Amino acid sequence: SLQEIKSSTGIKDFSPSGIARHPASGTFFIISANDKAIIELSAEGKLLSQSKLQNKLHRQPEGITFGGDYSMYICDEGAKHTATLTRYPFIRK
Repeated sequence: SLQEIKSSTGIKDFSPSGIARHPASGTFFIISANDKAIIELSAEGKLLSQSKLQNKLHRQPEGITFGGDYSMYICDEGAKHTATLTRYPFIRK
């Protein structure tokens, strides 16, 4: 639940702005523009990880997807700035 996410991550204003399913793991990644945060959920909805996004790179993260090589892409709105697309390479554990 959203309340569980907020209480377990310390993220105060988690407002989902994008969601994508990772093609290799099957987990879901959800970004929040308000808190500039990202969480990972299992297919069953269990919170697996959370992180804040870097302000320098992500002014307003609105979209997320994965490429054919499993890299993650996060796009940011450009309202008063240039829109950006940031690639995060997939690293196998």
